[in-house]
Amino acid sequence: MSQRPDDSIAAKCFHPSGKFTPFPLADVETSVAERFEKAARRYPDRIAVKTGARAESYEQLNKAANRLARALLRRRDAHPRPIALFFHPGVESITAMLAALKAGRCYVPLDPGYSTARSRSILDDCEADLIVTDDENYRAVTKAWGGNVGVLNVDTLPPDLAETNLPKYPAPGTPSFIIYTSGSTGKPKGVLHTHRTVLHTVLSLTNLIHVCAEDRVALLLSYSFSASIRQVFAALLNGAVLLPFDTKREGLAPLIDWLDREAVTLCGFTGSMFREFLFQSAAACPSYSSLRTCFVGSESLSKRDVQLYKVHLPDHVILVANMGINEAGTVGNLLIDKSTEIAGDTVPVGYASADKEIFLLNDAGEKVGFDTVGEIIVKSKYLSPGYWNEPELTAMKFAAADSDSEMRVYRTGDLGRMSPDGCLHYLGRKDLAAKIRGSAVDTLKVEAALLGHPRLKQAAVAARQNSHGDAELIAYVVPRDRPAPNPGQLRRWLKETLPEPMIPSLYVELDALTLTSTGKIDRKSLPEPARCRPSLDVPYVASRSETERQLIKIWEDVLDIRPVGVLDNFFDLGGQSLSSTRIVYRVLRDFQVRIPLQELFLSPTVAEMAAKIAEHRGEAFDKEQLENLLNQLESLSDEDALAMIKAGQRPSGN
Repeated sequence: MSQRPDDSIAAKCFHPSGKFTPFPLADVETSVAERFEKAARRYPDRIAVKTGARAESYEQLNKAANRLARALLRRRDAHPRPIALFFHPGVESITAMLAALKAGRCYVPLDPGYSTARSRSILDDCEADLIVTDDENYRAVTKAWGGNVGVLNVDTLPPDLAETNLPKYPAPGTPSFIIYTSGSTGKPKGVLHTHRTVLHTVLSLTNLIHVCAEDRVALLLSYSFSASIRQVFAALLNGAVLLPFDTKREGLAPLIDWLDREAVTLCGFTGSMFREFLFQSAAACPSYSSLRTCFVGSESLSKRDVQLYKVHLPDHVILVANMGINEAGTVGNLLIDKSTEIAGDTVPVGYASADKEIFLLNDAGEKVGFDTVGEIIVKSKYLSPGYWNEPELTAMKFAAADSDSEMRVYRTGDLGRMSPDGCLHYLGRKDLAAKIRGSAVDTLKVEAALLGHPRLKQAAVAARQNSHGDAELIAYVVPRDRPAPNPGQLRRWLKETLPEPMIPSLYVELDALTLTSTGKIDRKSLPEPARCRPSLDVPYVASRSETERQLIKIWEDVLDIRPVGVLDNFFDLGGQSLSSTRIVYRVLRDFQVRIPLQELFLSPTVAEMAAKIAEHRGEAFDKEQLENLLNQLESLSDEDALAMIKAGQRPSGN
């Protein structure tokens, strides 16, 4: 059973200090600069940002941001364009973000971990006229782009820049930053945000889990990832401590001790990161005495993730599963504690967040009812203005809602299902939905079922075309230890809960799944599967007769797997019921033996099939009968041919 955010579990999100102050809706109609300066005036001596041994107080951070903002304003561009920021996680990157917002400039974060090609593509698209960086990255920036765009080094600012607050605040609708999508579904797109959308995102998180000045907020995600915005500004606009941790440089193993050492209270993850975090926590057995909330988004959680959370995190830690979208902010939240029961294999993304309405549309643009799959649509006053320099795409994805000019709707391109109590279940990207042998397949559900296996640590599922042009599911798995479960064992595990079209044909064992710069699974990097015999429960046995040799050739052609052993199970090699019809056809054509089709279908190994052929060796077709039967099988769809074979029809040739 899932729980609404306003149920009793929400009370467990209250900060034990009792010093929480709600984020008022009125503050959304101000600016990030104004709200931050309020926090700096109220908590001047408190630490605002801490990395390693370096800590900046709110007063120090505000003064540094003011100096940099004035350096930006000195440029006096007639038509200011976006400015790019190029920093590793730390005080400098946070200072630059605040300075750009104070100066009313729109910034574009560039991660030093990006490929040069991706950074160049973003710079060209946003038409940035300046890159702001520091000593650590200055040489790399000037070498790559110094001749084409201005470069400002925050470590060499003129000494005469004033530290006082600027006299004017940006308006709520002023562009704040552009976050580029990963490009996983095509060309990266720049999603524009305003001070208003940032402030509403902070309001949503602040009031949900009661962020206050007593909190210490971990920042594990790159500042180029939209989800990081919630953590950065939820901390700095509420007087909390922001604690950046460079997961790409440090890895997740040191994070365990670091969370305890820094007394972190709030920590955000992607699904993949959270899974690895739980795995590391199981080995380290930390106390997490200060940690009170983990929020996880960007990738779906599995039921097993929740089970591991219950085992490896203390009872006082609340888990928040959420759905965040670059274009729409936080869409839904589900609060989970140790008493929460998850009914299916995947964890719902929860109930609509503050000032957001969610509904689903079918392909005809009509609203669908409960428990029916449709495209997720978000309605709100607090959506992104649209895509940078993409008016046609903006018009296609965003639209005015009804007659209220302030309300707009955004078509997410994601599929979902709404339960009768209003809880949203995420079902994956609409344009990446897999169709296997005519059946729509929810790959996230397959991944969740794999992650339920106690010996797997990570899993991803993708649809690929084989050499016959057929779509098939490929499972990429990372075992918890060696030896890994073999394909036969994984197939049997999945068959307990999934129908056959959702059972992957091939299983690729990896040491780890590659993550994008935003901490999500990099699905583009998933390798093409090797078309070789997998590890099986039985040893490889070569052909022992001419019949077995001919059958192996047929099996290898149909399954696109080499080598095939005579004791190998057809399904463990990646075979599916429908592909077995092709083997039946080839056996009839090549051996011309009158065997009941069902007997061939029920022979799961080359050895057993060879024995059936030997048993019926004296029963031959005449030429016309065989030709009629083969034509009959060839004219049928795979589904109809399979139905005929399963029915146990004895071939008559009529």
